[in-house]
Amino acid sequence: MSEDLYPFDGNPDLKKQERQEKIASHEDRADIEFLLSTDSGMRFVRNLIIDSGVFDETFVGSSKVYFNQGVRSVGLRMLRKVKMYAPEKIHELIVFKEPKPDQFGE
Repeated sequence: MSEDLYPFDGNPDLKKQERQEKIASHEDRADIEFLLSTDSGMRFVRNLIIDSGVFDETFVGSSKVYFNQGVRSVGLRMLRKVKMYAPEKIHELIVFKEPKPDQFGE
């Protein structure tokens, strides 16, 4: 394992669970930063947040509310990770514009 990716592996004072949580957090940050570094990753994250209903009302007057809240929590979790690991991308994520079709020679 690379010491850059897993800086906590060599510290015997940390408990195993703490070390695993820190590694997972480090990997989570790297994953989010990688996703947001590409246009396709930005589209994916943006669509996940929008499709999960983060900006929509979830109350529909039936038991579907529970399902809607569950789906919405996925989008909120992603938004929280973006805010935590790449807050400078929030504005770009919200106002992200799709490339025009003529940019691809169509």
